[in-house]
Amino acid sequence: MPTTTETIPTRLSAIYEEVNHFQPEKSNLSLLRQAWETHVSRARQQITGLHVEADGEILYLGDLSPGCRACKEGAWDCIFVTMECNLNCPFCYSPHAIPRDYAGSTFGATPAEIAENQARTRITGVSFSGGEPFLNPQRLFDWLAWFKGRYPDKYYWLYTNGLLADQAFLQRLEELGLDELRFNLAATGYDHPPVMENVATAARFIPNITVEIPAIPGHAAKLLSCLVKWSEAGVKFLNLHELMYEPGTNAASMVGERQPV
Repeated sequence: MPTTTETIPTRLSAIYEEVNHFQPEKSNLSLLRQAWETHVSRARQQITGLHVEADGEILYLGDLSPGCRACKEGAWDCIFVTMECNLNCPFCYSPHAIPRDYAGSTFGATPAEIAENQARTRITGVSFSGGEPFLNPQRLFDWLAWFKGRYPDKYYWLYTNGLLADQAFLQRLEELGLDELRFNLAATGYDHPPVMENVATAARFIPNITVEIPAIPGHAAKLLSCLVKWSEAGVKFLNLHELMYEPGTNAASMVGERQPV
């Protein structure tokens, strides 16, 4: 990635400057780091085959999805197809202030503008997200086709809650060459029967199926009880990401202990 703000687009430069000048409370970060290092040390002892990377910031078993590799390497761009959603999850960290009809990424609002700015970086992975992308399937298919047709060597994946991922949509994604489909199964209770049917169907058409969900402490037992069911449906990867209490989102009002970082 570029190392100076002069070599990146203006919109990215503004974000870079904002983040660069933000200084979290060192005491909070120090306590958080100590607790995490203790957890990593215990995990190393208890879990055979555990991979620990980035000075303990990333833990995983087996292989990482190519999409996760791109993200970890800072070579990923997320394109939002729409901010509309057919659910209203309490843990959602999508900002309320973003217009529901917004489409685009940090790199621009049209495929051509996005691609032009991506070309100034080393982006290798492109995802499509929302909201729920299947609420605007034509834009999703058109934009995926545009990028895949011009940049076939990049890795492409899609996020969905799975409710609208019917066979016709999945077959179209296969035709367009989608590499990976990620289901947020926490959004529908982890084992919602129609969604699980869509997951199994997706595994017939899309090379890599992933479950990507926030790590919600109160849901741990339910999550663990679903692992075999997910695997039998064709899920290859499970991503647990941070539970973020983002201001200006549904997640801001969730109950739970907070650690500012």
